[in-house]
Amino acid sequence: MSTVDAGEYLPFEEDSFRIPWELAEILAWGLVLIFAVVIATGVASGAVFDATVGSGNGALGFASSSVLGEAFQLGTSWAEPQVATVFVLGSLGLAWWQMESWTADGGETEEGAAHIRRARAVVKVVLVISLLCGLGGVLFVIGHSLVTTPAENWSVFVESVGLTIGSLLLGAIGIYASVRLLGSPGEN
Repeated sequence: MSTVDAGEYLPFEEDSFRIPWELAEILAWGLVLIFAVVIATGVASGAVFDATVGSGNGALGFASSSVLGEAFQLGTSWAEPQVATVFVLGSLGLAWWQMESWTADGGETEEGAAHIRRARAVVKVVLVISLLCGLGGVLFVIGHSLVTTPAENWSVFVESVGLTIGSLLLGAIGIYASVRLLGSPGEN
């Protein structure tokens, strides 16, 4: 087993910018950062939604359960699988590619260890984002249920359940792939 396989990577401070960043690393971090901005602005829009509609004495201080549901929908729209899949799987794919290519190219060098460490950092962030996607999917369907009951409009309810299942599957795939790329705790 090489030192890279054992998880002995350069500390962040020693990596600095003397080892050039590869395009795959820049793209992976770009996807992660863009999606983090999308998540933050989505959550912020849901949090301030009540300010535009008016306060009330309903659930969690919202005017009604319908307003709370709309806030949930706005705050978790980023978790829809049509959007999140590109960011989660794209950044994981790029990180995997970096890890595989530098391990095969002799990741025991200082340069190889730095690239692998950067890829592992992306994977750790995507692991958290994958957990958030699952949570966002659940809150999204709760929001739909508070706005429109299934008896009122089954097509909207079925769509929200489908989106939630997609978000949960994406979260599960992201978590599985991240854990697999990071290896078992005994290997690190």
